[in-house]
Amino acid sequence: MLGLEPLLRERLAEIPGLLGVHGAADVGDIGLRVELPAVYVVWDGYTVSETSNNGRAARTATRWQVVLAVRNPLTPGDGAPVRSDAAPLLDAVLAKLLGWAPGYPYAPLVLANPGAITPGYRGGILKFPIAVTSEVVVRGA
Repeated sequence: MLGLEPLLRERLAEIPGLLGVHGAADVGDIGLRVELPAVYVVWDGYTVSETSNNGRAARTATRWQVVLAVRNPLTPGDGAPVRSDAAPLLDAVLAKLLGWAPGYPYAPLVLANPGAITPGYRGGILKFPIAVTSEVVVRGA
């Protein structure tokens, strides 16, 4: 399941204008040590849609959060300029991910319901998360 992270990061690194593509360990550093704009790829669990009769295999949907972080230090309190800066990058992230087939054993990515993840704006930094899923069959011994 977790083997999808490096594939996602490699794919997102192709987006012009991003200064970095990071993993979950760097999320706490958004805006501190990391140059922005950047994206963060974070595993967000899985759901099981089907299991084999003997329990040795399961079809799962792995869920990933991709958090776009953009800074605009001249942003007024409502955040409109930073949202304007983020819009083309968010479009590029969605274009790179939605429908993309990372290869065996992963199915093409689909946009997922956001769940509890919500955008955040503070100190001139906008954090805009999206969620994607990919089906993968996992097998036991």
